[in-house]
Parts: sequence; structure tokens; C-alpha cells
Amino acid sequence: NILLNENNILSVDEKARLLAEKSRLEDKKVEIEQKNPFHNEIYYTNGSTTDATAPVDTGAFGANIVSNLYNEEKGCWILSFDGDVTSIGAGAFQNCSSLTSIKIPCRVTSIGDNAFYGCSSLTSINIPYGVTSIGKSAFQGCSSLTSVAIPYGVTSIGKSAFQDCSSLTSVA
Repeated sequence: NILLNENNILSVDEKARLLAEKSRLEDKKVEIEQKNPFHNEIYYTNGSTTDATAPVDTGAFGANIVSNLYNEEKGCWILSFDGDVTSIGAGAFQNCSSLTSIKIPCRVTSIGDNAFYGCSSLTSINIPYGVTSIGKSAFQGCSSLTSVAIPYGVTSIGKSAFQDCSSLTSVA
């Protein structure tokens, strides 16, 4: 809540506090990005070391896919792109029923409509700090998803975004 004085003017102290908070949040975002410098990779698991999960819409990421390889050392698949991944577009992983977990790059700002619709084996997902919108039915039918943390910056969640997530017990 922002408190204004009787003239509808923000007090100097309140303005200073808000600017300090904004600076702290920007510093936190830089810190997170520095911890995950791989803005052009998506890490995921699908219960297999030999069969990759192929995104339904390969153009739904703001960059082009250049490889989809299993990394034995990390124990996961790495979907690599020719540039920064800035979105998980509409239907990107729709009905990829073998997808069990996914780590989305921190520069992603939106998760599109139906992005993970029907990913019935998906148990965990990280939604990065920079995401501001989650599309309609984005996670609908993710019946194995048990918890999700929605970042503070999310300002829009589409209709039915978490419909039929029957195992979902925690939303933070």
C-alpha cells in the first residue's frame, strides 16, 4: 500500500523507501541471473536417458532450438537455443506426457496459453522471478504437479491456468 498525504503527494520518506525496495529487487534479479548464466538452455527430465521430449512448437521460445541432448553429469536433458529464451510460447510442451520436471531460464517473462497443457507426469516446475504472465490453461491437466511457487511479479494468470491439477496441494 502506498500512503499519500492530504495533498495526494508521496512523502519523501515513503518515496525513498520505495526506491530502496525497487533497487533491492533489481539487485536480487541480477543475483539470480548471475547464478544461472545459461539463458539459452532449458533443463528437463522425462524419466528416460535415451528418448528426448520434443517441444510441440519449436518456435515458441524467442530463439531457435539447436540441440536437445542428455547430459549424463547433470542427469537431465538440455534443450539448447541459438539465443536467449524469453518466453515459453503457446502450446510449447502441450501433451508432452512424459515430461516430469523443467527448469525455465530466468529471462523468460511469459508462459503462454496451453504451454504445459496435458503434461500429466510433470511433478515440479520453477517459475522464474521475471515471469509476469501465465496464460490460459498453461498448466491445465498437469495432474502430478504437487506444488507451485508463483513469483511476486506475476500480474496476470489466465483462466483455467491450473485446472485439473488434482495433486496440487500448495500454491505460494
